[in-house]
Amino acid sequence: EPRAEFKKSHSAATLSTLSSKTWSGTLPIVPLDPGSFRKRLFLIFEDADSSILSKAFATLILLTIVVSTISFVVESSPAYRERPAACFERIERGLKPTVEDCEPRPLESFFGVEAVCIAIFTIDYVARISLAHSVREENCNVLRATVLYALQPLAVIDLLAIIPFYLDLYLNGAFGFAA
Repeated sequence: EPRAEFKKSHSAATLSTLSSKTWSGTLPIVPLDPGSFRKRLFLIFEDADSSILSKAFATLILLTIVVSTISFVVESSPAYRERPAACFERIERGLKPTVEDCEPRPLESFFGVEAVCIAIFTIDYVARISLAHSVREENCNVLRATVLYALQPLAVIDLLAIIPFYLDLYLNGAFGFAA
């Protein structure tokens, strides 16, 4: 099975990294795996037990998840929502307010928090996908290894978590063109 092929090579890479810890039992600053630079970089993103840097990055991702979740919950509270200026302009002009113009929206600061969190998640996802081939089996080509990694359930969940943000930007014309 193709996925078993990737998992086998990935677990072998992880085991070799874990066994390369220093004799004192402490973690190295970066993974000591004798493989390529790309493989060591992949392990920083993928294997929190491979080095101090990878633990720090895993902690950053975990904190980003917590901040993103708290922000999402808080922004839905009426205390942190405001009516757009367009609503008040319609009322001043004597026009009937519309739901689109007058529905309360989260404070602008929540967008900034979400954008930073999504940027961190995107960097993590793109780095892992672009480096996944570095831990492939000898008989597995680069494209196949990358696709096999991208189709793993957690990689698919990561992609599904960031797509709505970019889709919303696209549909609202934030990229300079409206859909």
